[in-house]
Amino acid sequence: MKILAVDDDPIILELLGQFVEIIGAHELTTAPSALHAVDMLGDPDLGPIDCFMLDIQMPSMDGIELAQHIRNSARHADTPILMLTAMSDKRYIDAAFAAGATDYVTKPFEIAELKSRIGLVEGMVKERQQRTKKIFAAKTIADQATHMELFEPVPIYDVDNVIDYTAMENYVAQRAFRLHRLCLYHPRG
Repeated sequence: MKILAVDDDPIILELLGQFVEIIGAHELTTAPSALHAVDMLGDPDLGPIDCFMLDIQMPSMDGIELAQHIRNSARHADTPILMLTAMSDKRYIDAAFAAGATDYVTKPFEIAELKSRIGLVEGMVKERQQRTKKIFAAKTIADQATHMELFEPVPIYDVDNVIDYTAMENYVAQRAFRLHRLCLYHPRG
């Protein structure tokens, strides 16, 4: 899996490089800013990206704006985006998922949690590759319609604030976790 990590903190990029090296089987490319990432994405020599890891707070263009830019690109319209950020307020979580984030991990992150999230993204990438193979193997659009399973997700790209099934699950999990923590620290009574 080819991963593009975008963060203005060189220490985080170094940590991610070491992490990806430890778990293996992935190639990490890094960008020190969102604007640099946009330039990289315009380079045809970069090749396809299977996953994005984006920080939110960066100068000039933040990670949420970059996520929107990525989602507006036909090439990466359904590429998983993992927000990896210190921002844990509801407004940042909401904005990230509305911009197209697939998942959201807050810094400081635990290696086991990040490994698990990368594993989920890797599963999504493999599933997407299999769906793509099925589409290209179909003889006609009519054949695709007659063989579509009801339980298969249908991507919707041109409706604002619509997120895919996995992103919705992750968003609900984020909100439930924060609500649970709030109840622990501020019990009624």
